[in-house]
Amino acid sequence: MGIEYADMKLILATLKQEESVRRGRLLILGDAVIHFSVDQYIALAKEFEYPLKVNPLTLTPFTLGESLGFATTETLDISGKASLTLNLQQDIPEDLLGQFDCLIDAGVLFWCFEPGLVLKNIYRLVKQGGLIIHITAVAGFFGRGYYNIQPLLFVDFYQTNQCQYICASYRATPRYRTLMMRVKSLLRFKKQAGSVSHSISSEDVFLNEGMDGIISFTNKIKSPESGVIPNNTVGIFVFKKKSNIEPQEPVLTEFRVRERQGLC
Repeated sequence: MGIEYADMKLILATLKQEESVRRGRLLILGDAVIHFSVDQYIALAKEFEYPLKVNPLTLTPFTLGESLGFATTETLDISGKASLTLNLQQDIPEDLLGQFDCLIDAGVLFWCFEPGLVLKNIYRLVKQGGLIIHITAVAGFFGRGYYNIQPLLFVDFYQTNQCQYICASYRATPRYRTLMMRVKSLLRFKKQAGSVSHSISSEDVFLNEGMDGIISFTNKIKSPESGVIPNNTVGIFVFKKKSNIEPQEPVLTEFRVRERQGLC
């Protein structure tokens, strides 16, 4: 999937907010194609008042990491294109455990057959106090991944393992068959079609709004539930690792399900 312009906004905002996170080693999962220009990136950094260490001449995962202030940047993928060739569904080498201050999953998790095991290994790679950022398919991307990831999976996994929820954002790409459909959509909603919605509450796991390029989540089930989430919906989720426990699988009990749904 790579890193797109909207993703970079949240990454810059998070790193600006979490200034205490060391800028030692950055790990980016996937081939991490950068889908914006150098000029757009520099302008975005100025907008967020993020002091770039250097202004890159070209944008690659490595020049991006350097400009963000990280001492070293590595990429990890199962193919030979990355600086680290590794299958995240297998045991992690000892020398990589707890070695990274920030990890950006640039569209890898939803391509893995065993996402639960991959989540555990991602957790193991990051240092205590480090950041974990997932850029992942929430809905759609048919034929371009094995899974769509619900917010609840991230929230329950990382909170079970003593991580702090920082924020999440969602964006959808609207598709209109006619110009009239686009005009009607713009007239119908206050938000602009294809806008990005943000969440700072870990309990926002129920669909609040999802149609015509607009998506947001809430902490309560709406009745009747909102429309179907549009195709090509991306979520970005940020967590901070607060301990070095061996990662555990979350157990969602019936009581917790009913509690979340406001039934008890």
